[in-house]
Amino acid sequence: MPTSLSITPKGRTGPDVDPDVTPDLPPAPPGRDLMKIPLVAKVMRSRWYPGVLQVPVAGIFGLVAYQLLAGPVTAERNPGTALMWVLWWPVLPISFVLLGRFWCAVCPFGALSDFVQKIVGVNRPVPRFLKLYGLWIIDAQFLAITWSDHVWGIVESPWGSGVLLLLLTTGVILSGAFFQRRTFCRYLCFLGGLCSNYSRSSVVGLKADTSICATCKAKAACYNGLHSSHALAALQAGKHVICEKPMAVTLDEAEAMHEAATRSGLVAALCYNQRFYPQVHQVAEVIANGGIGTPHLVHGRYLQDWLLLATDWNWRLDPALGGPLRAVADIGSHWLDAAQFVVGSPIVEVFAELHILHHHRERPPSNPATFTATTPSGGSMSPVTSEDSAVILLHFANGCRGSLLVSQVSAGHKNLMDLEVDGTNGSLRWNSQEPDVLVHGSRTDGNTLTFRDPATLEPSAKAITFYPGGHIEGFGETFRGLFERVYADVASGRRPTRPAYPTFADGVRSLAIEAAVLQSHTSGRWTPVAQGSPVRERTVEPTLTRVGG
Repeated sequence: MPTSLSITPKGRTGPDVDPDVTPDLPPAPPGRDLMKIPLVAKVMRSRWYPGVLQVPVAGIFGLVAYQLLAGPVTAERNPGTALMWVLWWPVLPISFVLLGRFWCAVCPFGALSDFVQKIVGVNRPVPRFLKLYGLWIIDAQFLAITWSDHVWGIVESPWGSGVLLLLLTTGVILSGAFFQRRTFCRYLCFLGGLCSNYSRSSVVGLKADTSICATCKAKAACYNGLHSSHALAALQAGKHVICEKPMAVTLDEAEAMHEAATRSGLVAALCYNQRFYPQVHQVAEVIANGGIGTPHLVHGRYLQDWLLLATDWNWRLDPALGGPLRAVADIGSHWLDAAQFVVGSPIVEVFAELHILHHHRERPPSNPATFTATTPSGGSMSPVTSEDSAVILLHFANGCRGSLLVSQVSAGHKNLMDLEVDGTNGSLRWNSQEPDVLVHGSRTDGNTLTFRDPATLEPSAKAITFYPGGHIEGFGETFRGLFERVYADVASGRRPTRPAYPTFADGVRSLAIEAAVLQSHTSGRWTPVAQGSPVRERTVEPTLTRVGG
């Protein structure tokens, strides 16, 4: 379901939660939501924030630097020294205690890093040593500044203070030019390190807003059909959103959510986490770099067995809660998202056949947890209208052909997703049960296995790998890779033009594919995808089609 964030002062108790309605929810965060104050909300949601504060702060910093380097040589007569060490430096920790990390939002160094990255940035992943030792580097900087003042008296030296500002500015520029996001701010800035420590005692904090869940009376509040209403409510309240897939049950709902997210300017992400296995990113980059020639065929499976028996039941079987499609929407959508991601081209046409193994299932008095091996007895037989399995043929906009087998009734397969892309010079094959292994297929040189290793991965794959080679990364780390990118954009306060994660636009495309799958199964014909390139609807004919033709 969607999650959201709000700004809340600490120390005051919020509304009570009815334990009979939401027994498993934590208590509401203490304090008062400052976003409910019209003036604060207007400023924070304005497209001018934080620029309206960053620009004057940057101007003051520039004036201070000029005075320090070109002004009077004595500290007593230099206004830059007074502004930097007498006013700004003592006030800074006070602002941390009162306003939390507000300084980081208006700091000109962050804005400078964003500007440099936009103009000349190569967006390399953050070096691993910075992730491991960034805190020590920050501590070393603070000690070096203290030692320099003790030895050379930089606080009393305008020129020394000016050199310090120049060194910081140079570090910000180099970091923004070479590395992705605000690497300097997160791993190297000693001001950010001070801020993170002092702000722990701040009266203002960023809190998860559980009020939507706490006051919700619906029994099915977190099922697929409620994603749309929750996400729209969060966007209307000015919250960034991470929504579970499917983002909606119908294409119309998905398009309304996408339009609302676009108007809001807020981050709106979708939880297609499977593409965040490092080797999936590796496949995408190898293909983009021509490593297997021109891709012409994409095929794979997503198989589970947890609904194999007629006594297996889950809320997804109820179309009122899960929607008209089940296996395709629940797990097939992950494969379809990953396939489009690695090929770099959208699906534009489908031909699908859906199959129901058990037309009636025993529905228990209460809903069992997903993936449970046993189902409570004592239920009644209920008709099943959504598919247990599906076979789908695919056409991609770039000329690729594809096929997908989806099943939740394949014995022995707990959660297997495999994906293969065949190109004119080779192939790439990966599966989720051996996530660190990538098979490179060759007609002439023999197949090779490559294992996930940060030392050999392409930049985009290296950016989402967290352990050294030989330490297996699995399903859990895919969420970390996704959420880190989402939270980085939330922290920047901007909706990026090219986000590094699935967005509501991807969700609309997914719902369009699912609608085409359902229509194709009903009509028995090739069906174009609404959001794809226009492709003439046609019946299946035994003809050969040249790739790209």
